[in-house]
Amino acid sequence: MKKYNVVSVRLCLAGLMAALLGAVAIDDQKCYAETAVAPAVRKAKLIAPSTGSLPSDVTRVDASLDESKELGQVALKATFEKGGYFGDYNLKIKDWRPFTYLRFKTFNPDKKPQSLNITIKHAGTTGYPTRFEQNILLRPGVSQQEIPLTGLANNDGSAADLSVVKMLTISLPQGGLVYFGDFTLETGD
Repeated sequence: MKKYNVVSVRLCLAGLMAALLGAVAIDDQKCYAETAVAPAVRKAKLIAPSTGSLPSDVTRVDASLDESKELGQVALKATFEKGGYFGDYNLKIKDWRPFTYLRFKTFNPDKKPQSLNITIKHAGTTGYPTRFEQNILLRPGVSQQEIPLTGLANNDGSAADLSVVKMLTISLPQGGLVYFGDFTLETGD
């Protein structure tokens, strides 16, 4: 049995009534298709080393694809020079509003923790204060990284405008080696 959003069903019923009265024409198949509840979890890949995808912008990073038994997939092997970063200025998915998380796995082969920096520039970014930036401590071994997108705040505390995400970059300011799994946008838990 199909599930429908109550508000959307009311709007469709109002549209059908208007059509019956001759005020507007309506396609009932389209109405039902638009009101069906979406699946609970949706996943979209941004950078997908598992499928041979590398980031479009690499600066002072030796980036290659490498089989990672620790991550259980072909991974992005990134050896950062000091100040190096990789990212994507030409994201396939620019509107991140339908998603609740940015997720990716990392493998830190070093015996000590490393500091990873993630930056998101978007439609409202005009400089450092109006972009999102977060430091993540990567402990040795494998770890799952998760950035909640709902209510994402810029460096100055203002709301990030995720309707048009312009850039995603990852840096390791001190330099070093890290393996990355697929970067995905996801809904649900």
